[in-house]
Amino acid sequence: MAYEQKDIRQAFQTWRQFNRNVEKTVRELRREYPHLKNISVPTVSSWRDKYDWNSQADRLDLLEQKFDSEIENVELILLQELGQSLKDLVAGKIHVDRPIEKIYAEVKVAHELGTIVNRRRQADHKIDRRALFLELLEFELRYLTEQGETELVEALAQHLDGMGAAIDKEYAS
Repeated sequence: MAYEQKDIRQAFQTWRQFNRNVEKTVRELRREYPHLKNISVPTVSSWRDKYDWNSQADRLDLLEQKFDSEIENVELILLQELGQSLKDLVAGKIHVDRPIEKIYAEVKVAHELGTIVNRRRQADHKIDRRALFLELLEFELRYLTEQGETELVEALAQHLDGMGAAIDKEYAS
């Protein structure tokens, strides 16, 4: 049977997901993809060797580790900045015209802090990079809008569809 490149890519992703175990990969492919019901261990093994999946997986693992480390650094910076913002709001260092706006700002900053802290506490939590990227982008757009950076927001907005497509392609399941 002739397989398409998308089948080979799916097999590679599944193989990585199942810790490079060919037998488990074949079982999962057969279970999840009806058109691959006849795929065999020798076929997946030959793809693994032909396309040098081990080297590709090693490179991807390193990139993911680097990305995870960068996410952790960003979270730490955000925690520090949000914590300082909350302190400044409570201390009155940030001028807010109406008391209700101050309360709203304090609650919003505390919520953002809680969200990040909760995510960090879940040690075995698999990071949804796509959702995290979109969440950070949304946060950045809100911040830039509040700062009056309309030109920058408009420039970013022009590329949202392209960024969304790129994220989908990069982090497709």
